[in-house]
Amino acid sequence: PKPHVQFFEFCARLSTSRLTSLSITDCQAGPKQAEALGRGISTKMQLKRLVLRGNCIMSEGALLLSRAIAGNEHLRSLDLDDNGIGPDVPKGLFKNLPKLEALNLFGNQIKVFPEELLDTLSPRLTVVAL
Repeated sequence: PKPHVQFFEFCARLSTSRLTSLSITDCQAGPKQAEALGRGISTKMQLKRLVLRGNCIMSEGALLLSRAIAGNEHLRSLDLDDNGIGPDVPKGLFKNLPKLEALNLFGNQIKVFPEELLDTLSPRLTVVAL
């Protein structure tokens, strides 16, 4: 099968996985892959750390991912370094991630991080890299 088909099949199987850490770096994953990954992780998987560095999920993919994983009680660390997110941060991004402690948005094109978005982040969040 083609690589993108294999990626979507992989994502579909994630919800039954026992992984606690997942790193998908420099794979040219875009918005559709981010959404599929989010659906695979959803709220069922006990993933604590997700690294998506060096892809191209853009703002659209970041929003699709965050919507799909909203309410996830396990995710502690999310790394979206160098993904073409910005210059505007989509409203609702990372809303409803109650246990998120580390968020890395370094290497993106974010110019302004809206204050109302900060209010939606977990009170446990201790690290935000921009």
